[in-house]
Amino acid sequence: MKIKLLTPYGFCAGVELVLEKIEQIIQENEGKKIYCIGQLVHNNEVNRNLANKGIEILEGEKKQLINQIDEGVVVFSAHGTDPAIIKAANDKGLKVYDCTCPFVKKTFDLIRQKSKEGYCVLYVGVKGHAESEAALSLVQNSILIENEEDVKRLKIKKEKYFIINQTTLSIDNLDKIYTFAKKKIKNLCVANEICNSTRKRQNVLKTNLLNVDGVVVVGDGHSNNTNTLLKLARDKGVDSIMIDSYDKIDSTWFTDKTNIIVCSGSSTSKENVEKIYNFLKNFNKN
Repeated sequence: MKIKLLTPYGFCAGVELVLEKIEQIIQENEGKKIYCIGQLVHNNEVNRNLANKGIEILEGEKKQLINQIDEGVVVFSAHGTDPAIIKAANDKGLKVYDCTCPFVKKTFDLIRQKSKEGYCVLYVGVKGHAESEAALSLVQNSILIENEEDVKRLKIKKEKYFIINQTTLSIDNLDKIYTFAKKKIKNLCVANEICNSTRKRQNVLKTNLLNVDGVVVVGDGHSNNTNTLLKLARDKGVDSIMIDSYDKIDSTWFTDKTNIIVCSGSSTSKENVEKIYNFLKNFNKN
């Protein structure tokens, strides 16, 4: 059985920055209670490590979570947060850290800018995802687009439309939506904001699928960019699985495989990817 590890792998630059920031926050607030509002990044391994360091990760409706906290430190995740929720935390006198990924912040700035210029904002994203919810909260005249059908249902009322996207989407699906939107809306300003790490990983996977009969995607099921890699491989007809730990590998899945690729989402650590890759290489020798 041939096994190939695709690069890049490990944390993307944005996740690295967020993890550096959380370590600084821990040092600056020794002895204080620290709450993370939502998962800092979508990775169970990271969340377990944070919990071991005393950080309490709270999940649920963010405004309600803030209402439940009377003192301490609150950290908002890399995916972005509704500014009204951050304001509510500040108004309560809580010490606030906004850990939004710089690349995500860039998309948020573009949304605000184009809205001020009179554009109606179309946001391509996954309903309920933290990044999409934060983006849609920024301006009143924003509309969520999940697929081409949503574009078809649009009733064009304004002269100027601006379309932008969640940073971790499928490149191919996004291109289809943008192509269709350009045909439907004459005066459309487009900003394709797939982050560099997501783009590179998808492109590398696509170019390495020839004669491959199995893909192992290392990552967390909550991670959209990881799920996108899994879907990409399966859409190309390749038997594919997602795992976040080597002890979850089902050896029966490999019995009829001859050529396997290992890739990873951008919120998966280099160490975890290599642990799984080395396990598979040793498994291959037995």
